[in-house]
Amino acid sequence: MSKNQLLNLVLDLVTLSPSETMALHLSFDHFKRRVRERNIIIANFQQTGGRLVSKFGQRVDSEEEEFTTSVQHTELSRKLVINVEKDFSDSKVDIKVYETRLLSRPEWLKIQIEIFQVEDPSLVFRCDYLSTTVQNGRQLLIERFNLNQKDEEQATEEEKDKVRQKAMIFTLSETCFPHQFNFMLLEPCSHIFWFYTHRDNKLNYMERRMDKQAYARILLDSVKGGFFRGCLPNQMRLVDEGF
Repeated sequence: MSKNQLLNLVLDLVTLSPSETMALHLSFDHFKRRVRERNIIIANFQQTGGRLVSKFGQRVDSEEEEFTTSVQHTELSRKLVINVEKDFSDSKVDIKVYETRLLSRPEWLKIQIEIFQVEDPSLVFRCDYLSTTVQNGRQLLIERFNLNQKDEEQATEEEKDKVRQKAMIFTLSETCFPHQFNFMLLEPCSHIFWFYTHRDNKLNYMERRMDKQAYARILLDSVKGGFFRGCLPNQMRLVDEGF
């Protein structure tokens, strides 16, 4: 049993009793709750897609309402990749991109995006995307949402069409080699868009001829630019075999 597994077992079994001067107790009910909630986290982690979440309204985030222990704080790690503000036709939008990882599944990577209006941050568009361990080719996710949904609910039938035209299109594409994520947020009515590329160090097995050719070009350009100077033997030569 590893150190992390032993620590999780202790956290799952042991509870503190405030009524008895913080005495430690073994609780199998606490163990069952933490195991159940850990399974919920693993199931939620694999979901992909977008949804509207209200911070102060009736829409409740299902990822938060089911937990009664602190397992989600110890099981999940979240890293902010970028946080920017972009001006669109009639509002300023805040965009956050996160990398989320699971302690029990370190090989899994989840990209989370949160988008909301700076003037009215109560309604948030949240999109989850799970990057699979083995990849081939390009993956594409497209979501349509409207942060003006409150205005649409209060508008008349004639005004609803104008509100719906303010809907936005979010796309996320993942390429196998080089491994990177491309994000784009588009407002079709004004043709205003935001684009960002995030590249990491993940290595994928190259099966396609196109990926092998791209790798050869990057490697040859790096050698010609002196990137490997001092790292490779002087007599070593790279030969382009065409792959």
